[in-house]
Amino acid sequence: MIKIGTLLAALTVLGVAGCIGTPFGMDAARLAKVDPLTTDPGALRFAIDLPDSLQTVGGKILITGKLGTAPGLADESYHLAFVQIPNGPAERRLEQELEPGHHILAFRIAPADLADFQEFRGKALAAERGGSISVQAEPCRIGAQGPDKLPMAVYLLAAEITDYAGMFKKRDIMGKLGLNEPGEIARCEL
Repeated sequence: MIKIGTLLAALTVLGVAGCIGTPFGMDAARLAKVDPLTTDPGALRFAIDLPDSLQTVGGKILITGKLGTAPGLADESYHLAFVQIPNGPAERRLEQELEPGHHILAFRIAPADLADFQEFRGKALAAERGGSISVQAEPCRIGAQGPDKLPMAVYLLAAEITDYAGMFKKRDIMGKLGLNEPGEIARCEL
């Protein structure tokens, strides 16, 4: 089984920035309203647009928070789980915009990791250290064969905005993952 940990998005503590694409046109202004250091973590949601034949391993994504260096302070990292949630009204509105054969998977921070997220943010604010938060997802295929392409988009919902804002336009990341065949994506364990 090939593990595919792909960097889908990065939120810097100064704003929202990305690694595999750019924010959707008007969504950049909406994303600028979200400050990862002050937003309500209970309202923070990520949504991923994936082909119907894909899911995420274990129904979760992993957030890695890294604090920047500061005099006298060691580098620190926090690993936080975001768990899949049922699609509600905001996700259903987002699904209406999808092309046929795609679905939305939505995630919120695992309740057990809220305290760690608050600690990470507190340390970043107190020491003015800066840092970054990356979102990683490991896709798996539901059927016998995965898609020929791996087009995905990433969206963010936070207390400061009323609907999901596109962080990254849909882009085929099959090549970025070094995959040549759809069968190289591991099959989901049910």
